[in-house]
Amino acid sequence: MEKLFELATAWKEEAFRLRDRYADERSARILTVAADELLGALNEIDSQLLNLEEAAALSGYSADHLGRLIRQGKIPNAGRKNAPKIRRADLPIKAGLRRWPPSQMFRESRIDGIARAIVSGER
Repeated sequence: MEKLFELATAWKEEAFRLRDRYADERSARILTVAADELLGALNEIDSQLLNLEEAAALSGYSADHLGRLIRQGKIPNAGRKNAPKIRRADLPIKAGLRRWPPSQMFRESRIDGIARAIVSGER
């Protein structure tokens, strides 16, 4: 995800160059909008609340271990005392585990969208 934040920053820098150096306001605006949309999506992902089972599946740590880290104050509890949740941005990732591979993340979102459309009868 860090690379995606870097990409949005690079787009904003390029927009500034286009505007400043070439007076290309239209292209600069397009890049700025794209960067803002990407940053918004990344922030939405980071703020997603996960229960301990969901967090365990993404982090490589067990739900019990994550619960222990919350009780010890090493991870902030974004839920309630007896219903802990972890903000995705606060989730520790076990060493050697890739953090949310984009291909998997996007595939799951497409599958969810298709399933939702089928159930609701949307096109």
